[in-house]
Amino acid sequence: MDPRTETEPMETYLPTMNPEVARLRRLAAQRKLRKRLRQVRLLWAIIGALVVVLLFEVLAALLFSPRFWVYRITTTGMDTLTAGEVIRLMHVPAHSNYYRTSLRTLASRISAEPRVAAAVVKRGAIGVLTVDIQERQAVCQVGETIPPLYLDAAGYVFTRPAPPDTPVPVVEGLKAPAPKAIIGKRFDDAAAATVLACLAQLRIPTKGVALDITRIVVADNGWINLVLRQGTLILIGAPDELPVKAWCIKQAIIQASSEGHALEQVDYINVRVVNKETGMGPTFHVKHDQVEEIRP
Repeated sequence: MDPRTETEPMETYLPTMNPEVARLRRLAAQRKLRKRLRQVRLLWAIIGALVVVLLFEVLAALLFSPRFWVYRITTTGMDTLTAGEVIRLMHVPAHSNYYRTSLRTLASRISAEPRVAAAVVKRGAIGVLTVDIQERQAVCQVGETIPPLYLDAAGYVFTRPAPPDTPVPVVEGLKAPAPKAIIGKRFDDAAAATVLACLAQLRIPTKGVALDITRIVVADNGWINLVLRQGTLILIGAPDELPVKAWCIKQAIIQASSEGHALEQVDYINVRVVNKETGMGPTFHVKHDQVEEIRP
């Protein structure tokens, strides 16, 4: 063995690549890489184009296909309104798209009806719109007009095709404008606001006493008198201290009952003057007693 093989490194005997050949190989590898990158980009471009076309098709189907027309409207919560009236108020054109239909616009059209206090339109199953109606609830009737005018607790004026199932008191003495000018609007009147405040206080239950009011009389000076279904007159007077006066009315009824007098036997209850601190001062007059009447 040649002694030089024991001292010279092995690499000395490995063949070396020609620099030109190495350069050509690198260029060939780079061309192959660029070609593959172009193919990958082309593939992704095709996939992207197909996705865009698919999305466009889906969007076009959702917005214009007859499969997504509004074909049914369901209604709930009506009192005097009918489903046909609600649908006419909504005025949904034929072939309306389920997704493009403005629910806020439909609700505003329904709310334009004076009887409607609130309307909510929602999307149900595809092609179905659901409408929840809250009609105004009458708390009193303004005079004896034709058509009859009613006030709700917020003071809005509306009319009904039929009287409420539970009769409401008739208010006399309010100067209401013509029905066509006031229906659907708030009755901006101090006397009307006083009547509503009085009714709100009297509706609060106290020891099981409930007042069935048939008439409310508002005098020119703003004083208020009530007439119950049993015929009892309640003299409220000036519309102040209403919570105290409402409590005193019910206390007078309880006191008359404890003395053996039914409400039908009570001619009037007077709470015109009450003590603010103690809530005392109501008086009542039983029919056929020899007590001087104090009606105005």
